[in-house]
This record gives sequence, C-alpha cells and structure tokens, in this order.
Amino acid sequence: MESSALPAETRMQFAELERSQAAEASEMRKRVHSWSIMQVAELEQQAAEVVEMRKRVQSAEAVRDAATEEAMRATSMLNNLEARLSEVCTYVYDSKGLGKGPFGHEQELA
Repeated sequence: MESSALPAETRMQFAELERSQAAEASEMRKRVHSWSIMQVAELEQQAAEVVEMRKRVQSAEAVRDAATEEAMRATSMLNNLEARLSEVCTYVYDSKGLGKGPFGHEQELA
C-alpha cells in the first residue's frame, strides 16, 4: 500500500514518529560522543600518570644502582684496608719478634 493511499492523519503520525526517532537517535549520538570524549580524557589522564610513575621508577632505579655501586666501592676499600692492616700488623709483629699479629694469628706471650 502506498503512503499516499493512507489517510492524512496516519501519514502525519508516521512523519511525527520518524521525527521523534530521528531526534532520539541524534540525542543518543550526542550522548555516545560525549561519553567517548570523557573516556578518552580519562585514558589520557591514566597514560600521563603511568608515564610519571615510569619516570619515578627509573629515577629510583638510578639511585639504587648508584647506591649499589657506591656500596661495592666502599666494601672493596674496606677489604683493601683490612688486608693492608693485616700486612702491617704481621710485619710489625714479625719485626719485633712478637709472633703473629692480631688477625687470627698467634702471639708470643711475655
């Protein structure tokens, strides 16, 4: 049945229904668009936070690495000092005829 064969009132009702559906569809598109913009903004904010956290982690890792390196240097220096002190004490004790030095060595008793 052609639309012109329909009564005028029915054609007007169909036209009003089409306008109403078009308006609802337009409103729905606006809402979806607005929601999408909010979602993108939220994701951008989260990405910025992740980038900032990554920077802080990298900074903390750099500090940790520097501290580890410094601790290794200090340990090496202490080991070297201990070895030299042991050598000096052994030399002094041996040169004075006192026996071996205090680093786990025996000493002559007076």
